[in-house]
Amino acid sequence: MAFHGTLAGNDIILSGAIEPTTKENSVYGVREEDNLNLMTSAGYIYLALEFEKAYEFALASMLQKRRTFLESTIYIFETETKGMEFYPDYDELGRYEESLRVAISETKTYAVKDKLLIGTRVNRYKKILVKNYKEACELLDSGKVNDYPWEILKNSE
Repeated sequence: MAFHGTLAGNDIILSGAIEPTTKENSVYGVREEDNLNLMTSAGYIYLALEFEKAYEFALASMLQKRRTFLESTIYIFETETKGMEFYPDYDELGRYEESLRVAISETKTYAVKDKLLIGTRVNRYKKILVKNYKEACELLDSGKVNDYPWEILKNSE
């Protein structure tokens, strides 16, 4: 199991899949393969091994989208990636020389290239409505972010 944290959860549910990052759907913008900066690499879905880490990525999206004082809905999707090919999350690692094993152990994240279909690879999620960034951080710090119930997703076909 791995987790994907996002503010775009409603779009994911409507489309029926978590799609790899593109120029159009990236929160940070996309970059060239060998250019390390705050932008992200296109063609990957970024996943965290820990629920809280995925939540932190959604918090980073709030900052990037300048939503610190706005009500937001954070979605954390639980994904099943067994049998898929994994890639190091170089965006999180910040360098390219590490092996997949080292990268995952250091960052507690990895990436996949294939879309994750609802009802197949994504079966449940948590939806967390927060008044602002401060409240979102307080939920994480207090551990109360784990109190939100899982909601079941069904295949959209």
